[in-house]
This record gives sequence, structure tokens and C-alpha cells, in this order.
Amino acid sequence: MFQSRVLILVLVFCVIGTSANAWDGRRNGFVFGYGVGIGLLNLINPYESSFTNKVGLETDMKIGAAIDEKTILHYSGKQFWFKDRELFLTVAYPSAGLTRYFRPQAPSGYIGGGLG
Repeated sequence: MFQSRVLILVLVFCVIGTSANAWDGRRNGFVFGYGVGIGLLNLINPYESSFTNKVGLETDMKIGAAIDEKTILHYSGKQFWFKDRELFLTVAYPSAGLTRYFRPQAPSGYIGGGLG
């Protein structure tokens, strides 16, 4: 049941997702982005010296501002959602990030990083 819900959610996001192009084809001003996919989480139990792998849904949200045509400064919040026994759990990874695009107009490759 959980896998079918995850699959439906992923398909919905794929269908409604838009391209990375800005409205006018340029990067400037306010930036908001999201992503969703399947992820793998390694849980380490230091008391028993063991680890467990969990497969679940991973989401990513970015909100920030374009400094220039190639550079974006943003908050990035990644979250991993999974089911353990009968509970739905989440692990969050907030960070401040910087993304640098190779070309000033979309589409373009990019490199990014963050602290957090």
C-alpha cells in the first residue's frame, strides 16, 4: 500500500512539474523550486553497532534570490520520508546553499553546494 502511494505521488509530481526555465527565460529575482524522488537512508544504531537501510520518499525545496544571471543564493530543505513499523517518520536536512549555472540562460548545467 505504501509503495503504491509513493508511486502515485511521484507520477503526479512528474506530470505537474515544469521545466527549469524562468517565465522570461532569464534568472533574476525571487526563486522557488521543488523536487521529489526515491531515496535511500542509512540508519546507524551506535548502541548495537548495527545499521539499517530504509527506502522512502525524498523531497527538496529551494527558496531564495538570484544574485545575477548565473548565481542563486537559497535556503534548501531536503526531507526524507519513510515508514518504520507502523509509524511514518521523517528526517530533515536544512541548509543555506549557492548554485552557480554555467550559462546565463536556461537550459544550463549547474554546480551547487550548501552549509548545514
